[in-house]
Amino acid sequence: MLSLTAATTSATPRHSPLTRDAVPHRSTRLGAMSAPSIIVRIAGISGCASVGLGAYGAHGLKVDANRKVAFENANKYHMINSAMLALSSTLKRPALTGGLFAAGTLLFSGSCYAYALSGDRKFSKLAPVGGVTMMVAWLSLVL
Repeated sequence: MLSLTAATTSATPRHSPLTRDAVPHRSTRLGAMSAPSIIVRIAGISGCASVGLGAYGAHGLKVDANRKVAFENANKYHMINSAMLALSSTLKRPALTGGLFAAGTLLFSGSCYAYALSGDRKFSKLAPVGGVTMMVAWLSLVL
C-alpha cells in the first residue's frame, strides 16, 4: 500500500498547489505587488485623508481667514489629485504619473496644510515646487 507522502511526492508536479513551494509567504506576495496596485492603495489612503481633513477644516479648524483659505486650497487639490492618483493606475505609465501626482500633492497640499495649522510661513516655500510637480503630472498624461 502506498503512503500519502509517497503518492504526493512522486505523482505531484514540482509546482503543484499541493507542494510547499507553491504557497508564497506573505512577504513574497507584498514584494511582488505591481506599481498600479501600490498606486491604488496610496490613492485610497490619500483620498480618505483628504475627506477627513476636509471635515476637520469645515467643522473644527479655528484660524484666521488667510490660513483658512490655505487649508481649503490644500484640501481641494488634495482631493483632486487623490482621484487622479487612483486613475493613474490605469494609464500607460502608472508609476511615472502616479509618482508625480503623489509627490506634487505631498509638497503642495502638505505645505499648505502645515502653514494653515501652524501659522509658520516657512512651510509655504514648498508649495510652488509641489505646484510645478502637479503640472508635470498632468503633462505626463500626454506621454
